[in-house]
Amino acid sequence: MDDSSPTRIDVEDTVDWLVDGVRSVKVSEDILRELCARLTKAGLPLYCVAVFVTTLHPNVAGRGFFWREDREEVEVAEASYEVLNSE
Repeated sequence: MDDSSPTRIDVEDTVDWLVDGVRSVKVSEDILRELCARLTKAGLPLYCVAVFVTTLHPNVAGRGFFWREDREEVEVAEASYEVLNSE
């Protein structure tokens, strides 16, 4: 057997958790925190992750969620609709 073959990373449980609707999580930023915890536990080398979502909120066009391995909290930023008209 060749030692240079890549290690298999099993994320099946994480995919099942996502498909099931992340029922163990109550607030949006905890979804990213839990997802990153599950993926790093499975062996995926993550250092930082950013997720951007649009909203249906009348004043908020979207939100950004930022996870870093060296921080406990997920940073959340909001963008108003004014950003769509900016350079």
